Amino acid sequence: VELSNLKKKVLEVETQLREEKKISSRLRETSEKKIEQVNAIDSEIAAEMERFRWKKEEILFQLKANEEEIKKKLNSLKLQEKGLLTDIADYDIQHSENQRLQARLKALSGEYQRTLKEQSEERNQRAQKNFDTRMAMEEIMRKMIKNVDSTYENDAV
Repeated sequence: VELSNLKKKVLEVETQLREEKKISSRLRETSEKKIEQVNAIDSEIAAEMERFRWKKEEILFQLKANEEEIKKKLNSLKLQEKGLLTDIADYDIQHSENQRLQARLKALSGEYQRTLKEQSEERNQRAQKNFDTRMAMEEIMRKMIKNVDSTYENDAV
């Protein structure tokens, strides 16, 4: 009886051992699959990290290139600003000089117009004086001719 109980126990233990081997085998297979999945994910992560590193380097390179280009443009704009400020200063000087010259020209034009008017008045006065003098001379001449005429008439008579 005892032997039979032992045999039963041994059979039970063997059955249990077979079941555990099956379970262990399934767990091993599952574990191997999981390890393969982990390895695949690790490979993907490594590849993704490499792509990220390359993109990061590319972006950093592009940022540096952009920064250099921006610095060049900024320097160019600063030079343009200096040039424009110089041009504005020159324009202000020219504008001031132009206003001064226009005021001077206006004054000279007024003086010229006054001079022309004075000269015209003087010419008119001289012409009038010449006319008056000529008229006076003609009157004197007429009187002289009359006197000479009357003297000749008296001498002739």
